[in-house]
Amino acid sequence: PFFSTKGTRGTGLGLAAVYGTVQRHHASIKVESAVGKGTTFRIRLPIPLQLPESTQKTAPPPGRSLHILVVDDDPAVREVVVDYLQLGTHSAETATNGYEGLEKFHAGQFDLVITDRAMPKLNGDGLAAAIKAVRLNTPVILLTGFGDFMNAADELPSGVNRVISKPLSFDTLQKTIADLMS
Repeated sequence: PFFSTKGTRGTGLGLAAVYGTVQRHHASIKVESAVGKGTTFRIRLPIPLQLPESTQKTAPPPGRSLHILVVDDDPAVREVVVDYLQLGTHSAETATNGYEGLEKFHAGQFDLVITDRAMPKLNGDGLAAAIKAVRLNTPVILLTGFGDFMNAADELPSGVNRVISKPLSFDTLQKTIADLMS
């Protein structure tokens, strides 16, 4: 599942992330492939007969605003997470890799850390362990495309308090934060 034809530009995690998304939406995926002709992926998403009660992004009830460190090497993911945090009345600082995240953690005061798992230089598991070595009580959320698989296998890396899946939803992030901080 981690094979990439893109050399150093790819991680080989694209199809695993798509598969996780398809599963979370109770959808199906079919693949047609022919050498020299290419590959076609057909994804069928179900149309719900009823809309879920929570279809809009709503801020949680007023509570303590948190200062949160977000560490992810993907700028789009960092932006979404920060937007979600700000909707939830929290403030955030960002880092692009584990080493930068650890430097910012040492230099600042953070109530919570959200980190990607697969990053260059220092991965999320290593960052979580380093954070706990300094401040044991700081909660760490690991954000990964394999969150569903890790949770199903009860896999919780050392230093990590919760694992959540990409793609991330506003509600999942807010509920996880509320649960960790209660």
